[in-house]
Parts: sequence; C-alpha cells; structure tokens
Amino acid sequence: MAGLYIHIPFCKTKCPYCDFVSGPFPVEIQKRYVGALLREIETTSQEAEASCFDTLYIGGGTPTVLPVEWLVSILEKTFDLFSWSDIHPEVTIEANPGSVTERGLRELRAAGVNRISLGVQSLSPGGLKVLGRSHSVSDSLSAYRYAREVGFPLVSLDLIYGLPGQDVEGWHKDLEGAISLGPDHISCYELTVEGDTPLKRAVLRGEVVLPDEETVLEMTDLTEDLLARNGYRQYEISNFAIPGRECRHNINYWENGAYLGLGCSAVSFLPPYRERNIRDIFGYIESVRDTGRAIEEQEVLDTEARFRESVTLALRLIRGISLPEFSEKWRYDPIIYYGDTLKVLLARGLLALEDQHLFLTREGRRLANVVLSELV
Repeated sequence: MAGLYIHIPFCKTKCPYCDFVSGPFPVEIQKRYVGALLREIETTSQEAEASCFDTLYIGGGTPTVLPVEWLVSILEKTFDLFSWSDIHPEVTIEANPGSVTERGLRELRAAGVNRISLGVQSLSPGGLKVLGRSHSVSDSLSAYRYAREVGFPLVSLDLIYGLPGQDVEGWHKDLEGAISLGPDHISCYELTVEGDTPLKRAVLRGEVVLPDEETVLEMTDLTEDLLARNGYRQYEISNFAIPGRECRHNINYWENGAYLGLGCSAVSFLPPYRERNIRDIFGYIESVRDTGRAIEEQEVLDTEARFRESVTLALRLIRGISLPEFSEKWRYDPIIYYGDTLKVLLARGLLALEDQHLFLTREGRRLANVVLSELV
C-alpha cells in the first residue's frame, strides 16, 4: 500500500495556533503555485518509485479556498498520470466549512473525491472565536449538510479541545453536537502550543490561559467514553470511526508505509529514502519551474532506524504492534531490543503486552509523547 499526499498551503486567514506551512496569499500567487504543482505531478509521475498508489489525500492549509476548477484539474492530472491499485481509491480532501458551497462539493464528488474532512474544530461560537476561525457554527452545519446531499460516502469532522476558557461541560456539548450529525469519522485533538505562533506568544505574555492538566485529562476521558458509547471505535490516539470507515491514508502513515508528498513542505517516504520539499512557497515555485522538482532534504534510513520508527508509529494505533510480525519483518525482537526500557514502561502500566501484542494502555495514551520518546 502506498499513499499520495498533495499540499495546498492556502487559507482564508491564518489561525493563531497553527504552525503548518499555510496562510492567505493573493490569487495570482495561488495560480502560480497550482501551475508549479501540476508540473511537479508530471515530473514525478515519470519516476519508477512513484508508480502505484492506493489513497490520495489533499490537505493544507485549506484546499477548498482554491477555485473548484483548479482542484478538479489537479485531481484529473493526478488520476491520469499515476497508477492506482484500486478502481475506486480512497480520495480525501480537507475543507474549511466556510470555504465550501454545494456546487463546489458536487463538482469535487463528481471528480472522484469520496472522503471529506471538515475542519469544524468547535461547535460553539466562543470556541471558534478563541481559535480565530473564519467560519461560523452555521457554516459547519451547512457544509456537513452539503457533503451529505451531494453524496460523499465518508465525512469526517475535526475537533479541538482544551481551549482557553473551555470546561468539561463545554467540550461535552461540542462532542454531542458532532455525534448528532452522524459523521463516519471524528478526529479529536488537544490544543497544543506550537512553535512561534501567536497563541504561544499570547500564552507567554499571560494573555491566554489554557485549562489545567486535570481538566484536559477529564476531557480526554470523556472523548473516548462518549464516542465509544455512540458506536465510534478508537483506532488511533486521536481518531475514531464507525467500524470499517477508518481513514486508510492515515493508517498507512502509522504503519510506516510508503507515501509520496507533492507541494511545498510535503514529505515523502519511499523506503529507504525520506525527502522533504522546500517549505517556502516562492522557493518551491521557482525550483519546480527550473527543475520540475523541489526536494531540499533527503536522508537514507537504515533497517534499524526504520524498525524504531515503525515501532513508535504503530504504537499510536490502538491495536499496537504484533510482536511476531515485527520480529519477522525487521529481524529485531522488540522485547529484546528495548530490554529494560520496555520493562519499566510495562511496570509503570503505560504499555501492556497481551496475546503477543504490545500496545499503549489508557494511561499510556495520556502520556504518549513521553512513552514514544523513550522508544525512538
């Protein structure tokens, strides 16, 4: 299995918590970027290692800020020039609720998109305000309705919790509101303070106060329990789905499968190579214009490095890792390889070992970053 990712770095506005390569740009820059992206698609499709894919994911940024005709041209060229192992591959597009129309979604559906991820983030006006989102609750409800009316078989909602001023009751209402819509998939992310963002600067100045750790843990517990009671199976730390409707593209990431990334800042993993494209939009456009590609970093991962990375990625999945399968594939036995480190994590109840499967416990998921950093 291999995935294809396309990065669209444009947004209507830049959210204060976001450190992705994205932001508002003039239409002329967007047009130049799409032209460069189409050329990169052409160039890359001619290379042997990019021959066949199972999934396509168009993310950002907010891809749907582009004119739908441009998105359709990207889809058509991608489908035409790359090979696909499935007649109907999983094709996802991210969308901000304020950037979609019924007509636009209908055209994307007709062009082959069969999964949409709506960046709802909050279903309360106050939550949207503190997040600096440019859409309203009404926009989210309309976007969801449009997606269903035009026939998207898979609809996912993204939500963020642990917002400034948010309590457990407020998060409960957000979750219940999302569940009541009946999405196939829900992603729930704790708000984190990232990089050199306006949110981080506001926190450092004391202008923004996040909920305390105990409150956030209550929200996390509520998330898992409430979604489970409503038929959503947790299959990754932050992701829940009606069984059978998980995101195949992202599962491939966590299984450390091969993927090709196109667009500025996009990362590719074509074993044993990991490559990253130029982050700067203008540098990306210039490089693709001159050479057809925009790779600025490349590293070769040896077998041991790939094994360690596979362990830490797979442990994000609720099912964890099959020790016999890992030992056979990598020729490293995780129990022997990690030795005392693993014994300590098991003794602390952060990892569990059952039926030859190693996985994060509920408590371990709360401290996932700490646990996984011990295994990198």
